Amino acid sequence: MRKLIVSLSLAVALAMSAATAQTVTVAAGAVGQELELVQAAAARYMEQNPGVTINVLDTPDMADDRLGLYLQFFEAQSSEVDVYQIDVIWPGDLEVHFVDLFEYGAADVVGEHFPAIVENNTVDGRLIAIPWFTDAGLLYFRTDLLDKYGFDGPPATWTELTEMAQTIQDGERAEGN
Repeated sequence: MRKLIVSLSLAVALAMSAATAQTVTVAAGAVGQELELVQAAAARYMEQNPGVTINVLDTPDMADDRLGLYLQFFEAQSSEVDVYQIDVIWPGDLEVHFVDLFEYGAADVVGEHFPAIVENNTVDGRLIAIPWFTDAGLLYFRTDLLDKYGFDGPPATWTELTEMAQTIQDGERAEGN
């Protein structure tokens, strides 16, 4: 929740500095608990900043539909939305529509995020998005099985992963496991 508050605070501050209005609209989806968390973060921010109103715009659940909606806003040069929740694969496609967050203090918070995610959201040296949540695939492995089958450590490539998994599975099945 802290990262969401920090990211939302940065986004709201940016939106308010770009436009003098005290009302900020944040577009967020409803995947999982995302919408509820954004609404809770917005309520907390407004409680701490009484002069600010944050409207949370519920956007389509399906990423393609959400992107389509955003593209309509951009094409119409709409000022309806100030802060957009975007998919991890969209920064390169949408970067022309967003400002450089480094110009608004983002350097102070990028260290709280995985470097690869910050890099993904940086286009031509411009940080155009910052995560308010992160999901990351992680590899869990059993060191006892790596040792048992003579491996020095976890795999470094997909090919090594495939070969190591096959060796371990073959060995374990041969032992009846």
